[in-house]
Amino acid sequence: MRALAASLALLLPLPALAGAQQYEPLAVSVQARLSSLVSDRAPASMNFKSSADAQRWLSEMDVRLERRIPDRKTRIEFLKTVYYEASRNGLDPQMVLGPGMDSEREAEGSRWPIAPPA
Repeated sequence: MRALAASLALLLPLPALAGAQQYEPLAVSVQARLSSLVSDRAPASMNFKSSADAQRWLSEMDVRLERRIPDRKTRIEFLKTVYYEASRNGLDPQMVLGPGMDSEREAEGSRWPIAPPA
């Protein structure tokens, strides 16, 4: 009987008392810092061995994405962002871009642009 009463007591929701909370405005410097951290800006840089390597990668990926993203400026910004975010998270940018860029299978009119698992 005690076990039943204890289990019922645990299952019943109890009101949570959070105390007298009040809104505290952030300092202007804190607001500015937070705003700068979440602002929509281009990634810092691309970490290639040389600028020629970076340009080669961008050029190759730019050609592959030309049909999907017609605007060149948007395409380059997208590629830089993908490279930055993938690298920052320990992923290979080619693997992040790969699934949507298999133009050969897509050109064939395949239902599965990516080969289905065997």
